Amino acid sequence: MNRKRICFLSRAPIPERLEDACDGGVVNMLRMVQACVTSGAEVHVYATTRPGDLPFVWQHSANKHVMRLSPAGSRLSNPFLRYLEDAQCFAHELIEQTDFTRVQYDAIHIHHWASCVEPLTSFLRKAPRTVFTPHLLAGEKAEMLSMNLPEAVRQEEAATCQAVSCIIALSMAEKKFICRHYNIHPQRVHLVPNGVDDVFFSTPVGLQANWASRCRDSQLLCVARIAEQKGLHFLPGVIGDVRTTHSACRLAVIGGAHGEMQYERKLDGEIASAGCRKQFEFLGVQPSASIARFAERAAVYVQPSLGETQCIAILEAMAAGLPVVATRIPCISEYFRSGINGYLVERGDRKAMASAITHLLSNPDECAAISIRNRNAARNFSWQTAKDNTLACLGLHGEEWKMAA
Repeated sequence: MNRKRICFLSRAPIPERLEDACDGGVVNMLRMVQACVTSGAEVHVYATTRPGDLPFVWQHSANKHVMRLSPAGSRLSNPFLRYLEDAQCFAHELIEQTDFTRVQYDAIHIHHWASCVEPLTSFLRKAPRTVFTPHLLAGEKAEMLSMNLPEAVRQEEAATCQAVSCIIALSMAEKKFICRHYNIHPQRVHLVPNGVDDVFFSTPVGLQANWASRCRDSQLLCVARIAEQKGLHFLPGVIGDVRTTHSACRLAVIGGAHGEMQYERKLDGEIASAGCRKQFEFLGVQPSASIARFAERAAVYVQPSLGETQCIAILEAMAAGLPVVATRIPCISEYFRSGINGYLVERGDRKAMASAITHLLSNPDECAAISIRNRNAARNFSWQTAKDNTLACLGLHGEEWKMAA
């Protein structure tokens, strides 16, 4: 039997090791690459280098080959147009300076919308099988943040959705958005949520987790990159309110910068205005094992996001047995029940979020009960299931997997 050849495309920098991945989209791609390699396929990965790395470097290992192109580094102020310009440079470099168009691939898997724009989109229409995992569409982000989406970006995104064989959505909310905004038939959009790393299931839960001590310590945890979408600017006011009854309360934020310097200044101003700089600790990007260790010491996980496509960070916190306070957005409500797994509050409602956190810190027995329920709920999200369904979409498991309509 001939070995199948699979290509992965990502305009984002992709680290060599899974533990160095900094967001759910990159983790997803690395896991799918490894799954294809394990299945016996020959895998080619085209991504970009990180700043300072050498471009155009092939890395060969067994049946995996990685080509890293130089990032464009657009300086446009509009974030959507900046991504579009970078995407156009990536597409031209891929076609003009690599062997991408001269290799016959059995399937091509595109990650993120900015990894596939013209002239690449026209080429993909001729490929035998193409799979698109957006992770977060530009249209979704614009709607979440009430931003104007440039027409050029909308057209590119729509063209990609129309050109590919199938689209992988991480949540039912994302599937509905894709079908509604880009006129895609529901049978072409497959629901394949991200899974949860096994390391998060190793922390103690229930009465063994010493909730009385943890609630007294009042350590909060949030895993999020420094970006407006994540809503971190609401947390200084929240922490200030919580400290009126729990003076020891402090917050650890795990995640790196996302190139939104104006937002970073806004967040810093909010922290200064709330007078809680000593209560904020920014720990940068951390591997899953380190996040699990932080979760073992925390009392409550907090997620103030303005929008998400799934939010794997909440599921990881649930797997680690943490009670969660998060914003009420559609994809989170698909797996999270307020009052059962923690509490959901409306976006931007600082008072409600502070009240929910204060309630949990004041009720360690409730936290102990929630921790057991959350771990059990998180077991429904398996990376093995995600890999099996994605490989089927790529044609590596016989007949293409089909989701019930």
